[in-house]
Amino acid sequence: MAIDMARILAELTHDSLRHTIDRLAADLPAEQRNSVMLNAIWDALVGEELEPGARGWGDYLAFKRAVVQLVGEMAGMRFVEADS
Repeated sequence: MAIDMARILAELTHDSLRHTIDRLAADLPAEQRNSVMLNAIWDALVGEELEPGARGWGDYLAFKRAVVQLVGEMAGMRFVEADS
């Protein structure tokens, strides 16, 4: 089934993202709760694997841009680019 990224992004708000991040962080060991990986946020909000090729990569980049923007507007949070 194709990912409806337009719907996911339309439903993504500061509150929904903060709630997701807080919930994911609460499930981590105490010493790791200061960061939540983007792939964990994807899994929680999208729940599907990327489609292969350009379509999937485009969905991922759109999702990442939205998360980066929203996190940047939230007090007490910041997006840190992972180098893996």
